Amino acid sequence: LSNKETNSLEAYLGIGPSTHEDAYKIWNELSTKRMSLKETLHAIEMGEQWTESFLDSIDGDIILSLDDDTVMSRVVKEKRPYIVNVEHNDMPIDQMLMDKLQTSAYAAVPLVSRDNVIGVIWVDNKITTKPISNEDMKFLIGFADQVASAIENASLFQKVSEAEAELENIFSSISDMIFLTDKDCVIKSVNQAVLDKIGLPRDEIVGQKCYRIFHGTEEPWPECPHHKTLAELKPFIEEVEDKHLNGTFITSTAPMFDSDRNLAGTVHVMRDVTEMNQLKSRLQSSEKMAALGEVAAKVAHEIRNPLVSVGGFARRLEMDLAGSEKEFAGIIAEEVERLERILREILGFAKEVRMNKRIVDLNSVIRGVMELMQTEIENSGNTIKSELLPEGIIICIDPDRFREVVLNILSNANIATNKGQITIRTYMRGGKCVFEVEDEGSGIGEDEIKKIFDPFYTTKTTGTGLGLAVTKRIVEENNGVITVENKTGGDGAVFRVYLPLQEEIDENSCG
Repeated sequence: LSNKETNSLEAYLGIGPSTHEDAYKIWNELSTKRMSLKETLHAIEMGEQWTESFLDSIDGDIILSLDDDTVMSRVVKEKRPYIVNVEHNDMPIDQMLMDKLQTSAYAAVPLVSRDNVIGVIWVDNKITTKPISNEDMKFLIGFADQVASAIENASLFQKVSEAEAELENIFSSISDMIFLTDKDCVIKSVNQAVLDKIGLPRDEIVGQKCYRIFHGTEEPWPECPHHKTLAELKPFIEEVEDKHLNGTFITSTAPMFDSDRNLAGTVHVMRDVTEMNQLKSRLQSSEKMAALGEVAAKVAHEIRNPLVSVGGFARRLEMDLAGSEKEFAGIIAEEVERLERILREILGFAKEVRMNKRIVDLNSVIRGVMELMQTEIENSGNTIKSELLPEGIIICIDPDRFREVVLNILSNANIATNKGQITIRTYMRGGKCVFEVEDEGSGIGEDEIKKIFDPFYTTKTTGTGLGLAVTKRIVEENNGVITVENKTGGDGAVFRVYLPLQEEIDENSCG
């Protein structure tokens, strides 16, 4: 075959017996068995007729330069066949072939495909020792035409197969979820990211309706941009929140057309942006809290000094006065104390606190706060129940700061619950440890639940609205996430704090 990069012919395949005895044995068996061409080729392929030939064993060693003036180079350059009789021919023979094969006559016919020489068929009379006739050449030329076409087709097929394999590798390795559907929403193909996300094998996804697999419905999901693509036959990109897949996705749908420009189906690309949106939200929240904290700190410092003076004089007046005037002075002193407590909360929210993380048992931190709150919860007419993992949870946190998290969540649950039960749990989920508080209160309004962790937001008549904002900040400082939702099928709310586990117990690396 021709190698354009090296401008040479390289031997790829040699067929033929090694000796006269092998040749006559093979020809005799083929003639007596009366095998078809297909059976003969199968016998050769399976090694039943002959083993590796002499020529086949040396084909890798035969490389002929097309820069030399030889019979083989002329066959390629002139695109015409040649017959060579070594002893009665003055043509420039191919010396490498002569040295390796020791034949007295040979012929070469070009393999031409689409007007390009892709190789040469070379034959000799080493076994028969008969002259190569014009009739032999006619057969060989006809055979070469078929071979050239077969080789070209095989080469094209190989290139197409390689291209398909490359595209399949690209398709499978893309981290975004990609799937193809026909115009009836039936899934035709999916990449590996889809299998990883859905958690089902390919044969349980392909052939199903896309809305059943991706949205968990028995009819098309109205929020999917797929409907717009089918209706308008053009691409659409939208950000959708899919509760079935528990995330937010940038979803792209584009139409696919057949050769007649008829709609054949759609291609879907889904990128999970849940974590990115969460990080963006956390960043915005952090910036907002930082700004609020800075303003709050300045205001608190400006108020604190005159407030101290007012409180001091009110207490002195309370000691010197009598009757209703003494009562009024006492009220002033009490209100000043309340304002001072609010200022302390605001300054505590605004102040940067240095984290002091260490390895602790999360359950022990929770039990300590439960003992502290026990009396207060009972005085409110509520009961407290614990369902903590018996083996404990070893974790790397700032225990002093995290006690404030447990205290704030328990206090809110106690205030929201009226003669009900508060349940505290710890468990594992998705490689995280979870601290959960479930109450039997009235629940949280849909509008309120979105603002509940915002600084200074409160529905109570008293308080600064900083408790849960501080709680959220402490959780995030400990690399955790806090969520809240109303209970399903009943009154009450559930707070959950997700914290990463301490994989390797190492006092030096914690924190």
